[in-house]
Amino acid sequence: LLANDNNALTFKSRQALYNILHSYYSISVNIKKAYRFAKKRVHLYLSEPEKTKQQTTSFLIAMDDLITVCNELKKHNEEKHYLDLLSKQSDLLTDEHEKSLVFFIFSHNSMNYYIKTGKFETAIPFIEKFERELADYENKLDDLRSTILRFKMAIIWFGKGKYKKSLQLLNKISNKGYILNSRHDIESILKIFYLIVQYEKGNSDLVFKLSKSENRSPASNKRLYKFENIILDFFSKKAHGTTG
Repeated sequence: LLANDNNALTFKSRQALYNILHSYYSISVNIKKAYRFAKKRVHLYLSEPEKTKQQTTSFLIAMDDLITVCNELKKHNEEKHYLDLLSKQSDLLTDEHEKSLVFFIFSHNSMNYYIKTGKFETAIPFIEKFERELADYENKLDDLRSTILRFKMAIIWFGKGKYKKSLQLLNKISNKGYILNSRHDIESILKIFYLIVQYEKGNSDLVFKLSKSENRSPASNKRLYKFENIILDFFSKKAHGTTG
């Protein structure tokens, strides 16, 4: 049944087919095939506009999946095309839940686009507008999504060389420690990124103290990833004047 599109005779069956195959290839890390079925799923909706109105949340998730794989494959022209399409779709929404969902999807993927393409200068007007709009959606987004959006903003400010702004956002995230305690993957990358921002800002002594403390922490050592160990080792060597 999964071998050929022609075996799926209805909209619902094709929707299920493309969803299953996109999920399968994403989990298998075959991004090219995941992209193929994510695109088919979105265009299935676009071929029947009424379905996008009847199943708006499913359509938005399909758009999110497609934009994500476009970003991973560096298909940035397509990525931008679907971001623009998503923006136009959002103007038609009236349901508050759907509006908050599209706000997150559009903002998150737009910032990913600017980060992946290195267009930090172009991103500044976007994130300044985004920060104003975030106040309206703050209470409608869960804490994890708010954290992710602020982290993406911190990366963009870092890319622009505005380290103070980046640190302000990272400090705001760290104040919500209960989120990080439940998501060690996010906690770990935030700690490493915090060290990198401080290092670029010129606070080498602080970076050395923090990285040394992190290395000595029994709790941290149990869950340090290879990447984290490499970065912490780098800062330790820099502090002793060796980077070989």
